Amino acid sequence: MLRKSVLAVLLLLCCLVSVTLPKGLAAGSLATPSVTLPSGWILSDQTPYPNFGEVNHDPQGSGFLKYNNSLTLYDEVLIFYENSLGVSYSNAQLQAEAEIVYTRDLGNPFTNSGVTTYAGVPAGYVRVYNATDDFYELQLIMVMGNYYLDVFSRFAPSSEVSANSVINSISVPAPAPTSTPTPTPTATASPTPAPTPTSSPSQSVAPTQSSTPTQSSGPTPSSTAISTSTLSPSQTSSPSPGISSSPSTTPAQSSSPSPSSSSSQANLTGTVWVPSTGNGFVAPVFAAVALGAISAVILAITRTAVGSSNAQLGKKTKALIPGTIKKWLEDFAASKRKLAVDEKKGSPFLPTKPEVLAYGISIVILSLSFSYVKVSSLTQILSVLPTILVTSILVSFVKTFVLVSYVRSRGVWTEHKIWYFGLATFAVTTLAFRVPFSSPTRRAQYSPKSTKRLEGLLSLAEIGIALVFAAAFFVLLVGGFTLVGSTGLAMCLIGAFFDTFPLTPMNGKTLYEYKKKLWAIFFVITLALYAAWLLIM
Repeated sequence: MLRKSVLAVLLLLCCLVSVTLPKGLAAGSLATPSVTLPSGWILSDQTPYPNFGEVNHDPQGSGFLKYNNSLTLYDEVLIFYENSLGVSYSNAQLQAEAEIVYTRDLGNPFTNSGVTTYAGVPAGYVRVYNATDDFYELQLIMVMGNYYLDVFSRFAPSSEVSANSVINSISVPAPAPTSTPTPTPTATASPTPAPTPTSSPSQSVAPTQSSTPTQSSGPTPSSTAISTSTLSPSQTSSPSPGISSSPSTTPAQSSSPSPSSSSSQANLTGTVWVPSTGNGFVAPVFAAVALGAISAVILAITRTAVGSSNAQLGKKTKALIPGTIKKWLEDFAASKRKLAVDEKKGSPFLPTKPEVLAYGISIVILSLSFSYVKVSSLTQILSVLPTILVTSILVSFVKTFVLVSYVRSRGVWTEHKIWYFGLATFAVTTLAFRVPFSSPTRRAQYSPKSTKRLEGLLSLAEIGIALVFAAAFFVLLVGGFTLVGSTGLAMCLIGAFFDTFPLTPMNGKTLYEYKKKLWAIFFVITLALYAAWLLIM
């Protein structure tokens, strides 16, 4: 019976990892669309293709971008992009797609829908005005090159110009094979725009606009700047009259992407990182299941239940394991269940050699993991790594050192040690879900000199200090130190929430055994803060 339960748990964990890991490691075949942001707008969330699960047609997945107006904290533009799979859409199909998507996602009644032009391509749209709260909802479906774009925007009437500016600035790189045969007829038909992108060789935005007309009729290139016509809701269903009146803005959109490479670097350091909501909730569940399941498996392998019906099976199981592996499993189980240290004497403020190693590993792992999930391409890591390294030092060293020094000053010897299970869980959640959810190190203390009350208070203090640091990083974020503030806030909220799990060896387990009501209060607080971070930031 024991053997079957062990194998079932192992099989379940292997299935979870095998299903999620390829998706997290898969290299996206679609680059992130470029957007030129007006003053006050920021990139607040992103998930590279194909790691975002919600799709309309592409079986591989989709990518996601979220832009917010930092001046109002309400206006937003959401861009879901996926592979168009080579499908061309007529105007009627684009309108139908927009109506279907809006009805599916929001379900609100609408009377204003049709086809207009955004970013130089035809777009099916649904436009709804909420008179109660005084805001507009705009659902767009458009195809640019080999990109299928599902764009949703919500904005106040006073922010309509800036929201339309964001949407009109969307540009995507054109695939080289398909753009080679297509521009030949379009270049002869409209020679003026063709030389313009040639002067800006680093960008592939203009070719997408020259190739997209092949997917629909002639009005597309002459209506590049339709933002003015979309300002009035009554005119959005009839874009033709206002489309051809502003051809001079086409070069403006062709030239604006030229600094987009530098603006994308600025976006990395000037935007808030928050994982996708789905991954943000799946990662804690995976960590909790792994924490409980691995503990049960290792306990079953490394311990023999004396006097129980499984004693003989436990002995046989242990006999089959080589001595070195058995020793490693026992040490691993000990580190998993309850990290322990021998009593030592020394300065409460001077780290031991193992602690220096633990601090170093923790700082490196945190820096690399949060840099990895922050960027959409590995080539961008160096632009954020130095700042995230400083943040990791503040979180991993300063925060922990304060607590360790305080506990030692109370007469209880405690150390900061590497936690192998936490390190493994941290790596899996980072690669599979792009959410570094766990902790590569933990605090261990000399048990004989600690009491249940003292351990409960120390566990409470460790969770509380993480929340205090989270508040400090939030102040930095609001004060304009976006990368340091947002990364530190993420590290502290994830760490505090994970630490309240009522599972050995987490502080939540110790606090639960000390005072259940106190644990419940802090668990609800950390859960609420973590959920608010995922849903609101």
